[in-house]
Amino acid sequence: MALVVTGCSAANSSGTGDGDDNPYGLMTPGVILSATSGDQPYFTTVENGGEPEGFLIDLNAEITKRLGLTIEYKQTPTAGEIPGLTSGQFDMVTGGFGVTDKREEAVNFSTAIYWDTIALLAPKDTTMSAFEDMKGKRIGVVTGSIQVEFLKNNHPDAIPVLFQGTNAAVSALNSGSVDGFVWSGVSMKPYIDQYDSLDIAYSEPVDHATSVMFQKSNHALTNAYNEQLETMAKDGSFKELYDKYFGDLPVPEPMTEIYPNLAD
Repeated sequence: MALVVTGCSAANSSGTGDGDDNPYGLMTPGVILSATSGDQPYFTTVENGGEPEGFLIDLNAEITKRLGLTIEYKQTPTAGEIPGLTSGQFDMVTGGFGVTDKREEAVNFSTAIYWDTIALLAPKDTTMSAFEDMKGKRIGVVTGSIQVEFLKNNHPDAIPVLFQGTNAAVSALNSGSVDGFVWSGVSMKPYIDQYDSLDIAYSEPVDHATSVMFQKSNHALTNAYNEQLETMAKDGSFKELYDKYFGDLPVPEPMTEIYPNLAD
């Protein structure tokens, strides 16, 4: 898998300006190695083997700059991101992951970076208008995503069809191989814009934040990242990035409670 690099100039090779060897507990002092699927529109995308782009990439670039670090990305399928993090292959996972109790047993989550919905993408002529209508239908889900458990626990009568990434799932939906695709509501919008035949048949809010992840033992990096998120929320730079990527979408109410300036 390709290794692509972004980031900013470090204060020195240790990642700090005061000579500390490795205050953030990184595998390589001064460098955050992050997995990213590059397959989650708005949050992180990789086009044609290029470098990752998106809201989280810009957010990380600003945070690493403020911490005096650089960041390197290794493109990794969604299903491999948490196992790679927990086995010590990465310092961080850059992607919009739902915060769940099960996941919190294995990883540290940042403060919320978004508050998503769970949605059903389907052809415009679908007869499905609620999740209950997925009974007996072939429904695409991304391997390793929270939506796999959602189908299993909440809608066991649906027939899950697993895909390694979102583009493959949407291609299957367009070809008629699946009847619907359950995933992040906000990340479906680019596909709706691209394909006139598709639309969100149903969506509902979730009860958890969307965040990035760190190794469970690395509280130093988690805390430093969260401190910078708080600072960016106060100085307006978080809102600037938020508006850049999500400005044409309604701000989820939980996000305005976490970051009041987003309501301005």
